[in-house]
Amino acid sequence: MHHCLATMKHSSNFINGKCFFIFLCGITFLTKLSFCIGDLDVACIDAEKKALVKFKEGLTDPSGRLSSWVGDDCCRWEGVSCNNRTGHVVELNLRCPYSESLDGNGMVQTLSGKINPSLLVLKYLNHLDLSMNDFGGSQIPSFIGSLQSLRYLNLSGASFSGTIPPSLGNLSRLIYLDLNKVDQFELTKSSLSWLSGLSSLKYLHLGGWDLSLSATDWLQIVNRLPLLLEFHFPFCQLSNLPFTLPSLNFTSLKVLDLSNNRFISAVPDWLFNLKSLVNLDLNSNNLYGPLPDKIANLASLENLDFSLNTIEGQLSKELGKLCNLRSLKLSQNRITGEITNILDSLSTCSRSNLETLNLGYNELTGNLPNSLGYLKSLRYLQMSYNLFQGSLPGSIGNLSSLEQISLSYNKLSGIPESLGQLSKLTILDISENIWDGLDKLDIAFNQLSGRVPNSFIFNKECTVKLTTNRFQGPLPLWSSNITELYLADNQFSGPIAPNIGEVMPLLSDLDVSYNSLSGNIPLSIGNLTGLMTLVISNNELSGQIPHFWENKQFIGLKSEDIEEITYQGKLKVIAKGRVLLYDSILYIFNSIDLSNNNLSGDIPMELTELIKLGNLNLSKNQLTGQLPSSIGNFEWIETLDISMNHISGPIPLSMTSLTFLSHLNLSYNNLSGKIPTTNQFLTLDDPSIYQGNAGLCGRPLSTECTDSGQSKPGGDEEDGDGDGGDKFEKLGLIISILIGFLVGFWGVCGTLIIKRSWRIAYFRFADRLSQNRITGEITDVLDSLSRCSRSSLETLNLGYNELTGNLPNSLGYLKSLRYLQMPNNLFQGSLPDSIGNLTSLEQISLSYNKLSGITKSLGQLSKLTVLDISENIWEGVITETHLTNLSSLKELTMDKASPNISLVFNISSDWIPPFKLTYLLIRSCQLGPKFPTWLKNQSDLNFVVLNNAMISDTIPTWFLNLDLQLNKLDIAYNQLSGRVPNSFRFNNDCTVDLSTNRYQGPLPLWSSNITMLYLRDNKFSGPIPPNIGEVMPLLTDLDISQNSLSGSIPLSIGNLTGLTTLVISNNELSGAIPLELTDLIKLGTLNLSMNHLTGQIPSSIGNLEWIETLDISMNQISGTIPLSMTSLTFLNHLNLSYNNLSGKIPTTNQFLTLDDPSIYQGNAGLCGKPLLTECPGSGQTTSGDNEEDRHGDGDGDGGNKFEKLGFIISIVFGFFVGFWGVCGTLIIKRSWRIAYFEFVDRVKDICSSMIRRMFVPKKQPWML
Repeated sequence: MHHCLATMKHSSNFINGKCFFIFLCGITFLTKLSFCIGDLDVACIDAEKKALVKFKEGLTDPSGRLSSWVGDDCCRWEGVSCNNRTGHVVELNLRCPYSESLDGNGMVQTLSGKINPSLLVLKYLNHLDLSMNDFGGSQIPSFIGSLQSLRYLNLSGASFSGTIPPSLGNLSRLIYLDLNKVDQFELTKSSLSWLSGLSSLKYLHLGGWDLSLSATDWLQIVNRLPLLLEFHFPFCQLSNLPFTLPSLNFTSLKVLDLSNNRFISAVPDWLFNLKSLVNLDLNSNNLYGPLPDKIANLASLENLDFSLNTIEGQLSKELGKLCNLRSLKLSQNRITGEITNILDSLSTCSRSNLETLNLGYNELTGNLPNSLGYLKSLRYLQMSYNLFQGSLPGSIGNLSSLEQISLSYNKLSGIPESLGQLSKLTILDISENIWDGLDKLDIAFNQLSGRVPNSFIFNKECTVKLTTNRFQGPLPLWSSNITELYLADNQFSGPIAPNIGEVMPLLSDLDVSYNSLSGNIPLSIGNLTGLMTLVISNNELSGQIPHFWENKQFIGLKSEDIEEITYQGKLKVIAKGRVLLYDSILYIFNSIDLSNNNLSGDIPMELTELIKLGNLNLSKNQLTGQLPSSIGNFEWIETLDISMNHISGPIPLSMTSLTFLSHLNLSYNNLSGKIPTTNQFLTLDDPSIYQGNAGLCGRPLSTECTDSGQSKPGGDEEDGDGDGGDKFEKLGLIISILIGFLVGFWGVCGTLIIKRSWRIAYFRFADRLSQNRITGEITDVLDSLSRCSRSSLETLNLGYNELTGNLPNSLGYLKSLRYLQMPNNLFQGSLPDSIGNLTSLEQISLSYNKLSGITKSLGQLSKLTVLDISENIWEGVITETHLTNLSSLKELTMDKASPNISLVFNISSDWIPPFKLTYLLIRSCQLGPKFPTWLKNQSDLNFVVLNNAMISDTIPTWFLNLDLQLNKLDIAYNQLSGRVPNSFRFNNDCTVDLSTNRYQGPLPLWSSNITMLYLRDNKFSGPIPPNIGEVMPLLTDLDISQNSLSGSIPLSIGNLTGLTTLVISNNELSGAIPLELTDLIKLGTLNLSMNHLTGQIPSSIGNLEWIETLDISMNQISGTIPLSMTSLTFLNHLNLSYNNLSGKIPTTNQFLTLDDPSIYQGNAGLCGKPLLTECPGSGQTTSGDNEEDRHGDGDGDGGNKFEKLGFIISIVFGFFVGFWGVCGTLIIKRSWRIAYFEFVDRVKDICSSMIRRMFVPKKQPWML
């Protein structure tokens, strides 16, 4: 029994143990299951959620970026990340902008306010990013140093100020620390003693903080960070750079930036132990001595910048061993010697990566070696202001990627022909050298800019072609050896040199058309006795056509011994209403083209002595007088265009003998009499030839001539032969037509079919058909052209017509097309996909149409330099695919006046464009919310417009680091915030528009080159800089309205003598209106409204004699209205309302027209018309008012009635005489009307020109 009980007990223990084991396994399973479930969905910790809510309550969030911070699960909130297992908050990323995706309206704004210490509850937080927000200059919270788990801390660009809290040194786990101040510079000094505790740090950026308290030991502190990979200390006010270090701990460093400090020392020895270094930037310090040979230790180096120091001596040969170099910048030092050995070494690298070589502003000597041409990746060559000599190496033509050459101010003498092979070159500056003679210089059809130097030297019978570039300044004047000079289609300005005929007497062909030349045609052109072609059309020349043909024997234009002229080259001439471009061997006529200028006076009689003249174009000028009676001497003339002048009198009968004349245009003059109907005039039967001449009559016009006085001899004599003669005449006419068809068609068209070179030349004549009234579609035309076995069409210009329909797919099969110009038409639909086939295309102009779709194949046009597709109705999304292969693009224009946005740029933030833009204009397209990062490498920009682009960001540091030299900066109508940096650089006559953004801080103060500055509708605060008038003396327009500016109006504004517009309304300005403002006599608009200004209106305000708009409303101005204001005769808009003005309102002169009561309302002390408040009988009358108020009516009521009746009768009589005597005549007599209004236009132009010369100050040399 006992045994049984024992057995049962043992069995029970076994079962219990077994059950316990199963229980333990179940517990383990459930625990693991709970962890798995937790991995799927773990809610945040309640205490941490409450901490985040408290943190949010301390912030100002105008755009609702934290609107998702509601509900129980904070792990789902925007910018919050939690641990998947524990639910603890581990990451808080509130960088602004916080996302690259586009939200509802693209408006992303910065957070501001106070950072609440409730973040201390987040014990497991390892990533905190509050960068690019705006905390208004507050101190970095010291409690951040208690977030012990932090590994990543980014507070860059968040407008923190004060000192760096030492408590940050407690963050021993920190790997990444970025406190970069971006566009600000700290005035409070900070220490670095706390930094040594961050032993895990790999990335450190303290740019902009004043670290001068650690000036002696900063390097020793940083040396305690052995894991450091990137180290950025720019603009940190450091002055001590130790030459040696006992031991170097951060040997893995890849990036070192110590630029823009105050170091005065030799290049430190410890640098050359950083063998992993990729980027080294020590620019803008005071480093001296030579660059040591140890530089070769830095074999991984890609970017080296020692510019703006005082490095001296010869460059180390070891520099040539740095085969990974992409950018070498050593400009503005004192480096001497030659560079042959260095470039020889670099050129032997298996793969040279060097893109930028900048050695300018040194004292380098010797020749440029041939090895320069083997740096195949080179894009920017800048070696100006040295002592290089000899010729440019012939190998320079191998640099197919080269975009910019700057070799000015050296002693170079020879230019190789291979220079013309640089197809990507956009800037060539080789001025101020001692160039030897050239046989030919042809750099036409590029995008070269700047001034053309006069230092070139040419050999005999030299041809110079600079056509179709962007050269500026005066026309160059070179040696006497040039025979053919082509400078057309540039931006040259000023007069043609008066001594051009003496300096270049051998000229046979001169083409300076399509520029901005002014002044008279110089008489010295009469010395060019070999001249055969003179083309100076489309300029701004004035004065008379000189009589320099008198007693001159021009070889090309007058000699009767020349039967034909063969010309090899390229020449653009306006003839037969078109721009003809000859670029093969052609037999062409001698030509004079003076069209589209402002020339006046008679047509010289001596001009008709040029009997071999084939083309004469004097159209679109202001010529007067009659056509010379000897015009029939032009026996070889084929094209004669004298349209759009003021020529009067009859058409000379001698013109009927011009048997070669095939194109005649006499339209829009004042010619009269009967149109000849014999000889050559039988073929000139297009009415448009004669239209716009009210006095002309007879066929082909519909105006019939009267029987007397207008019929001319040589008229319709054939009418007397009777019907029989008429029949034979018609038969002869038909036979003549058939013969003419056979000869004309097969003699011309047949020849064109057989002779390929002639065919190409002919169809190039037809390239330009722009600025007509052509309607309909172009599909059939392009379809036919595309079927040609080999299309030679290079230029297609159909702009300024009324063409409709879609652009056909056949457009993409015109494989030779280089210039596509179809602006100002009515095209619609999408660009054809086939456009990507046009591999030779260089320019596209499709602005002002109704196009809507942009094809991705556009991105295949690798030779495209100019893309203008403004003012269309584009829809959809632009990606990097649309731009991916546009490697030659220089100008991108997508302007749209309408603020409605239908086109969105969605480009990856890490995409690097293949192009280098100089001109960027994008308006009313969505680029934001982030500032477009694809501009990071656009260091050549000089014109930037990103207007109404929905950008909600700050101006990034990388944009400032591009160091652009701008002609225009327009980033208005966005949501940009932060402070505006003072580091922008601008060229002469620059316009800056930052209107309607959210910029804060003080007004920026830039260089003296700005003329127009618009900063309205922002959040700028503080005073207007007191020295604004000295720093920016060239301002003509200044608008700083709708900000929060305080203080008084600075007196220095009185120095802005060229100011025409001053708008500082809607601020918080106080004090009196400075007397100096009344010295700004050119002011047309002055708006001081909605401020807190006090005192009186200056009595000298009458000095503003050009003022048209004056608004001083809503201030606290007191006193009377100064009598001097009655002399402001141009004043048409005045607002003095809501001030404390008193006294009687003047009623004389200009104030008679300012009779709107709202002008004066809100001034309790004002009285008199137009207000209802009458003035008392004495004490407030203003001198100059109606004398009858003081002396009585005199004549009584009766006299007053007769006086009024006489006044009314005089008005009515004056109306009839004045209106019908003048205006009535102009209505009835069309020729008088045309003459009258042309006279008014000329008077207006002359007056405005005189006024500009009188009042606009001439620019001094230092302003240029």
